[in-house]
Amino acid sequence: MRGRRNLALLIAGTCWVSLMAWVISASPRRVQPTTRGAEIRARSLKEIDDFVLAQGELDRFCSNPQTGKSVRPPGSLANDSIGREWCQFLIPRTPQDQSPRPSPRHLDDYPIETLEQLQKSLPPKTVAVAFSVSEGLLTRRLISPEGVETLGRRINWATTEHAIEMMRRSLSGKGTLATRILLSILYDGLVSDWIGGIARGTRIFFLPTGALGEVPFCALINRSSGKYLLEDYPSAVAPGPLELIAALQRDTALHEKSLGSALIVGDPSLSSRYPLPRLPGAAEEAESLGSVYRGLDTRLLLHRSATPARVLSELGDADVVHLASHAIADTRNPSLSVIFLSPDGSDSGILFATDIALYPLDHTRLVVLDSCRSLEGIGRAGGMLGLAQSFLFAGVPAVVGNLWDVNDESPARLFVRFHQEIRRGTDALEALRIAQLEAKRSLVDENDWTWAGYEVLGGVIPRDPVRLIIGSASQVRDQQLSASLAAGRRLTPGREPAE
Repeated sequence: MRGRRNLALLIAGTCWVSLMAWVISASPRRVQPTTRGAEIRARSLKEIDDFVLAQGELDRFCSNPQTGKSVRPPGSLANDSIGREWCQFLIPRTPQDQSPRPSPRHLDDYPIETLEQLQKSLPPKTVAVAFSVSEGLLTRRLISPEGVETLGRRINWATTEHAIEMMRRSLSGKGTLATRILLSILYDGLVSDWIGGIARGTRIFFLPTGALGEVPFCALINRSSGKYLLEDYPSAVAPGPLELIAALQRDTALHEKSLGSALIVGDPSLSSRYPLPRLPGAAEEAESLGSVYRGLDTRLLLHRSATPARVLSELGDADVVHLASHAIADTRNPSLSVIFLSPDGSDSGILFATDIALYPLDHTRLVVLDSCRSLEGIGRAGGMLGLAQSFLFAGVPAVVGNLWDVNDESPARLFVRFHQEIRRGTDALEALRIAQLEAKRSLVDENDWTWAGYEVLGGVIPRDPVRLIIGSASQVRDQQLSASLAAGRRLTPGREPAE
């Protein structure tokens, strides 16, 4: 009897020592820099320390809250020990961000007839994924040339919201180890069970709901291959199936004529009543883009000339619009989100989302909103219009916006590359993908996620760009422009790049 008791005590002691050794080794305070040389900053450690180990949390991520029965697929992240370790990054001890969460769409918001109509409108080699919530579970419907399929695995919505909130918090400033872990968890829960049946290179339109509007789908990480989604699949987002259908139709019609004009706005001179810093990087970015569109009818509005009246008057005549300015997204009422422009007399310089939505933009094919969080609210139910959606409502088929805050100078090179592709005739979806891949490859700091925050909102028909002849004047100018940006030189519209 004593021998059995001693054996039991020995086993218990061994298990306790092993457990404590695992806890110490897994402690976020002891995370070491990665082998690539990227250091985990003190703030990152504090963020990671806010997460706790929840042994069954990923089971709850893929379980029915009514029955408690797990519906996770074989081979998912939940089925291996690494997945269990990664679960510690899923749920915070206490909610620290009290910002309102967008209400998700209900399953009934997407009638099967509407999704079938979308299926008939999709271009070749294109699929769409519609998300909705019913009875606390996230439902996904795949719309492809083969039909409309309701995917079998339904995901716990509350836990999905937690994962997205933690990802968003980890991305404030710069991403961390936690960001990669959470993007991998979201990949496993949202796309891993169907993406394998989609041919590489197929375009994917995501129709997000609720908090899914904050997910950078292009940056979801396949844990098996270590690749980002955009490395294999071009992707975009749309507010809903009817909006996507309308955008695809408008994009087809507008591209029947060649590109002829551009409006570029940068660093408006703000009213003194708004204590916001100047954006010299946005002004230089705008001037560089003026060089990209040299030869077209290009309007460049900088500083005091960028008033709401002037911008609105030029918007309707421009094929391509680029707005680089301050903006504030209203999380409670996205329709009250604003773009800050230059004051003019009694005009304070504020341009509301509702002002844009009521302005007819029937000739504009693309708008770029180089402002912080300009895609706020795209997953909300009830048709609430944020900044980006207001341009869709006004008639623009495609809007490039941002999911989070960025600093003044970070996007310049990405957008010059993007607009070079647009100038060549590449569609907005592929142009952004090319620019993001190049920006990711040229990163100095692997925790800089600026490239991942930009998405195309709306509908884009695939089209082949005009192939430039090697040595042509246009290509030489593009090469000189890229070299000038790399060297940090400033370009002005109307002046040729220096030899």
